[in-house]
Parts: sequence; C-alpha cells; structure tokens
Amino acid sequence: MGKSSFTIMFLHVPVTILIEKYIGISTVFLYIVMGTLIPLVCHVLFKQFLLTNALFLGAFPIPRKEAGQTLPVSK
Repeated sequence: MGKSSFTIMFLHVPVTILIEKYIGISTVFLYIVMGTLIPLVCHVLFKQFLLTNALFLGAFPIPRKEAGQTLPVSK
C-alpha cells in the first residue's frame, strides 16, 4: 500500500463523494473501506497499461541498453 499512497490520497475523496451521491450511504466503514479499496484497484489498473502508468503514476519507461551496445559518442 505504500507505493499506492498517492493514488489513494487523490482518489479517496471523489470515490466517497460518488458513493454517497449514488448509493446514499454515509458511514465511517464505507468511507474507510471503499475509499481505500477502489483507489487501490485503480492503482493496480493504472500500472497495467503503459499510458496510464506514465500519465497517472509518473513512471515513464526508461530505455535500457542491451549487452554489448554502446552509447553514441557526442561530437
């Protein structure tokens, strides 16, 4: 849960507002459980795709050099 803390932090309020609005239930249990589980699922989904991983989680792919490959020499 430590690596997904920003996703949980930014999504827990909108998620709980939407749940309150459409379901009409407002309890501490709902706020804690759904406000944590739904953003946690979103974080896992964001990590699955390259675009959402880069846009929402800031994890841009770093090209790795293969064995035996040299970097170009600047002139």
